[in-house]
Amino acid sequence: MAVTLRHDRSAPTIAVENRVRAALPALPNAMTSVEDVPFVENGVTKPLRVTVSDPDLTVLARTTAALARRMMAQKGFVDVSAGGLAFSSGVPTLITREDGKRVVDVDADLVGVNIGDATARVDTIARAILPKTAHYVFAGEAGDTITTFGSFGTTLALSTLSIIVVLGLLFRGWRAPLVIVVALPL
Repeated sequence: MAVTLRHDRSAPTIAVENRVRAALPALPNAMTSVEDVPFVENGVTKPLRVTVSDPDLTVLARTTAALARRMMAQKGFVDVSAGGLAFSSGVPTLITREDGKRVVDVDADLVGVNIGDATARVDTIARAILPKTAHYVFAGEAGDTITTFGSFGTTLALSTLSIIVVLGLLFRGWRAPLVIVVALPL
């Protein structure tokens, strides 16, 4: 169900989401979730997704269940699901295939924690509990953020190199362009 909030409301969006989340009934084997409409559609509905793969099905199910439990215990992580199913110890983990590998997606909504901090916390948890045979990647908003910051350095280096080349051509030498580029951070 999609709900559009009034612009003249007195409560912030997060407060409304928390009230709705608290009012939702706990239904067995059903997943309920309250989330914002994503700014950029990336195929993932929750801001934090960790895709875990391992060749051993038993290890994959056990470790993703442990990861989901630890994420649920973290302050600011809500509506945690494993394999698209509401996670609890009684709900089995749904294992799917992606790029020929068996994977489980562990998703979470975030309340009061930014995506960078959430990603760092999950990274720490995953490194502590996942075996060496398991691999994990971030997707959703978390994956988009990692990709953006990863390509930012490359873009910055290429743009600086372009400035040096253009200035070198304009000044017909490299001394003045290098002085200008070194002074740019100042």
